[in-house]
Amino acid sequence: MTGRTGAALPRLVAALVVAAVLLSGCSLLPDHGPVVQGVGEGQAPPAEPQYVEPPGPVPGADRDQVVRGFLEAMQANPLTTATARLFLSDQARQTWRPDGGTIVYDALTVSSPRSGGTVAARLSDAHLLDGTGRPSRPGPGRSGSVSCASTMSGGSTTRATC
Repeated sequence: MTGRTGAALPRLVAALVVAAVLLSGCSLLPDHGPVVQGVGEGQAPPAEPQYVEPPGPVPGADRDQVVRGFLEAMQANPLTTATARLFLSDQARQTWRPDGGTIVYDALTVSSPRSGGTVAARLSDAHLLDGTGRPSRPGPGRSGSVSCASTMSGGSTTRATC
């Protein structure tokens, strides 16, 4: 029995070596093709862009909802002001220049008087950006407000003039 075991061992070793060589071909690094940068250890892959398509005005919306809707429509991505324009009165739509500046803010509070008057949108930690995208007045804790008057258009649709 010793002779048979001794002869089988070299054949087994040879078979394992051949299998290892054949399987190692499956783990070779590519030597051609485009170079692709991988994600580093502990880093998340880049996020896909978030698409935002805010709804337009709703018939019968109150003044606060119109102002909120307008400001939410300005968050559209890809960037478009088409929906935001729908919230504006005809007069405001003609004079509005959305490329006149950018305001970024942390939180929004909308309030209006009980009857008539102007709706106020309070923007906390608000910053006006300059042409390079930097805050023109840096520093946290800034607040600003936007005043909007409301009008009726089409019988039941409220429009804003901001």
